[in-house]
Amino acid sequence: MSNEYKAIVLFLLALSALLAIFILFKGLNIYQDSKAETEQNWQPSLQCVSYIYSVKGISYQADAQELVFTFENKLYSDAEITSITVTSDMQQIRTLQKRLVQGTEAKITLPGFAVGKNFTIYPDNCRIYAKTCFPATNECIGYE
Repeated sequence: MSNEYKAIVLFLLALSALLAIFILFKGLNIYQDSKAETEQNWQPSLQCVSYIYSVKGISYQADAQELVFTFENKLYSDAEITSITVTSDMQQIRTLQKRLVQGTEAKITLPGFAVGKNFTIYPDNCRIYAKTCFPATNECIGYE
C-alpha cells in the first residue's frame, strides 16, 4: 500500500473511533435522562397508589357557593393523608392541611368555593389518582 492509502485508512479509522465515542456519550446521556425522568415519575406514583379513599355526603349550595362533603381515608389504605386538594370546574383550587390516619373521615366545608357541574379531589399532591365528583348526583368517579 502506498502512503496515500495508509493515510486515508488511518484517517477513516480515527474518524470512526471519534464517531463511536460520540455515539457512546450521546447514548449514555439519553439513558441517564430517561432514567432520571422515570424515577422522578415513579416515586410519587408508588407513594400515591397507597391511598385508598372515598368521598361521600356531597352537597353544594350554589347561592352561598358552599361545598360540603365527607372525605374518608379507608381502613385498608396504606398511608396517612396529610393534605387534600380540591379543584372545581370553575377554576377554583383549595389545598387543605388535614391529617387523616387510616380508617378516619372528616367533614370538609369549603365556603366561597364555586362549582359548576363537578369538582376534582385528591390527597397529598397525587393528582394522578384523583376522583371527579358531581354534586347533582352525589357520585364520584375515578381512582378506587
